[in-house]
Formats: sequence, C-alpha cells, structure tokens
Amino acid sequence: MTAWLDITGADVAGQVGEKQRLFETHRADVIDALPGSQDACAELLEAVRAAGVPVPVAPDVHPLEVIGRAVPEDFCVHLPGPDDRLVLVAGCGEEKKPEVAPVKLSVDAPADMALLRDESVEVHGIVSPRTAAVLVEGKSVSVRGGRFSTNVPWPGRASIRPSRSRSR
Repeated sequence: MTAWLDITGADVAGQVGEKQRLFETHRADVIDALPGSQDACAELLEAVRAAGVPVPVAPDVHPLEVIGRAVPEDFCVHLPGPDDRLVLVAGCGEEKKPEVAPVKLSVDAPADMALLRDESVEVHGIVSPRTAAVLVEGKSVSVRGGRFSTNVPWPGRASIRPSRSRSR
C-alpha cells in the first residue's frame, strides 16, 4: 500500500476482475481520452508503477487502460485549459450508464397525410412510458399523461420520433 493508492483490500482481485470484464465487454463505456492526453496518462502510469503496483508493459494499449486493468481504483486525468482551469481530458471507471426503457409511440392524427390542405397540421398521439420525451421536427413536445399534441407548419413533412426516457 502507498499513501495514495491502496491495492490491499479484501476484494481487490474481484474488483480488478470486474474492471477487466467491463473493458472486454463495454470498453467505450468505461474509458475515454481526448487527443493530447496520452503524455499525462503515461505519467500517471509511471506514478502507479513507482508506487509499487505491478503493471504490465503494453505499448499498444492506452496507458489509462493499462492502469484500469491493474488496480481497483477509477482515475480521471485533468490538464490546465486555455483559461488555466482544469479540464477533464481522460477518465477510466466502471460506472454503468442508466438503462433506458423502450419507448412506444402511436400517432393518432393526422390519419392520412394525403388529405392535408391547411397551412399547418395538428399532430397528436400517445407515448409509453408516460415519462418519455417526444420530438416533432426536432423540437421537444409537451407530454402529459402519456399524450402529446403540437401544430406543425405545412406544406412539408413532419418527422415524429420518440426520444429517450426521462424523469419528470
């Protein structure tokens, strides 16, 4: 154990094993690095090695991934930005993204686009789950109790699609 890095816990092997599994199955969800962060991440790798952690040499693997596969801790690397504020440039962790519920959308009106002759058309329907967001022509539409309604300028084509679920 070092003053800043603890690799002696009871479940270190289990935590490292889980991180390795996540790298294999969900790599894009557990590591990301901006261009230009490689040197800072390599410096962190050397600091981890200097702390006595046996980290393998893997020249074709990003240094942050090498560290992430060797220790249970999660790491973030910050560098000074243009205004001298610290900017997150790389991160490695096992936080899972929230599950997104499937969305079902039905449009009640207009029933037959060929009959439209007005300057605008009212589009309405039902969405499930009731907390889902709906976009019409790329703009958010109010959803109340699972129902939505909006006016769309016509002539033209309205593109209606559900968005990811969100809490209200």
